[in-house]
Amino acid sequence: MGKKILIFLFVLALFFIGYTKYIRMLTLEKTLVAQWTLIESEYRHKSDVIFDMSRYINSNSETEINLLEQVRKARNIAAQIKIDPKKISAAELEQFSKAYKQLIDLQTKLQQIGRSSQQIGESQEYREFLAELEGIEIRIANERRRLNEQVAIYNKYINGFFNIAFAQVFGFHDWPVFMPILGE
Repeated sequence: MGKKILIFLFVLALFFIGYTKYIRMLTLEKTLVAQWTLIESEYRHKSDVIFDMSRYINSNSETEINLLEQVRKARNIAAQIKIDPKKISAAELEQFSKAYKQLIDLQTKLQQIGRSSQQIGESQEYREFLAELEGIEIRIANERRRLNEQVAIYNKYINGFFNIAFAQVFGFHDWPVFMPILGE
C-alpha cells in the first residue's frame, strides 16, 4: 500500500510541475504575441504614413513622380505578409524585413525630394509627416527592444535544463530575435 501512495504522489507532483511550467510558458508566449502585435501595428502605421506622404509629394511636385505607384506596390506587398506569432521563424522575419526595407528605401527617396523642393520642404504638412515618421520609428525601436528582451527571457526559460522536455511536449519553440531593418 505504501508503494502505491508514493507512486501516486510522484505522479501527482509530476503533473503539478508540468502544469505550472506549461502555464509559465504559455504566459511568456502570450507576452511575446502581444509585443509582436504592437510591432506589426507600428509598421503598418508607418507604411500608411509613407503612402500618404508620397501622395502629398506627388500632388505638390512640379515634375511627375512615379514613386506613388512604387510605394503603393511596396505597401501592398508588405501588407500581404501575415506572420502567425505562435509559429514565427527567422525566415518569416527576414521576409517581413525585406518587404518593409523597400518601403524604407522609398521613404528615403521621398525625403530627398522633399528636401530638394523648397515648396514641399517648407510646408507644414510635410513637416508633420516627418515628425510622425520619427515618432513611429522611436516607438518601433522601443517595442523591438521590449520584444527582444522578452524573447531572451522566453528562450532561456524554455531551454532550461528541466523545462526543455516540457516545452517540446507542449509544442513551444524558440523565438527568433527581431533585428532592425537596414535603413531604420
